[in-house]
Amino acid sequence: MSLIFDLPMKLYSELEDNNLLSLVEAITNEKNFISVDLYDIEVFDRKKYLGRIDYINKDAIPEFNKEADSLLVCFNINKNTTLGDIAKEVDKLTEAFKTNSIVFGTNTDDSLENGIIKVTCLMFESPDLKKLFDEKFYNDLRKCNFIKDIEEMLSYNALINIDAADFAKLAKGEVIGSISQTFNNLDEKYKINIISDKEPTDCIFNVTSGTNLGLKDVNKLIDKLRLLYPNMNIIFGTTILEQMSPLIKVQALLTRSE
Repeated sequence: MSLIFDLPMKLYSELEDNNLLSLVEAITNEKNFISVDLYDIEVFDRKKYLGRIDYINKDAIPEFNKEADSLLVCFNINKNTTLGDIAKEVDKLTEAFKTNSIVFGTNTDDSLENGIIKVTCLMFESPDLKKLFDEKFYNDLRKCNFIKDIEEMLSYNALINIDAADFAKLAKGEVIGSISQTFNNLDEKYKINIISDKEPTDCIFNVTSGTNLGLKDVNKLIDKLRLLYPNMNIIFGTTILEQMSPLIKVQALLTRSE
């Protein structure tokens, strides 16, 4: 059975409807020069698919959807293509779309002439937080530098999921502060970015690490936060990203609801 059947149902259906499953199957082949893991593709499940563009590297990038901020790319190459050739094309896409959110893999096609890379680029749009929240709440998120963290959490394919509805609950209150901190060990103290001296009543709390992350580790981090705010309600999620291991990242938004 193909690995693509392990994709989330929504993303699988979207790729199937747009005849893109064969492309995903191609770039997840372990025999590729550069292979993509499924968890790298799963993050697109919570993003809006906008369309695709196809071109070769010797041509200009075609007109594209200006809303696109995340790319899933297949580079069709022959066996003589180098990493430098691919890097040039990644730089070209980064400059054109003004984004570093690019997941790419290769697919060998020896019918291509030397020096030619055939590019298939799928375009996605991340959730627009300005549409999710009112102006005051959004501006408070900017004050505590938490916009990128929310975008990350909404795009993660999480083990225990934090979604837009969870943030919508907290958006009814006032932002008190945030945590965006990477730990080398669980005994490090929290560095909380406080923007109000009020006591928080609610919190969204997400922990990200590799496959060695245990629930006891998550509980220890939550308990440590409860020592600071004993009466706070906590909604928690966990995300497995193997490239994070052995580090542990905590992202938390603290709010107050009267």
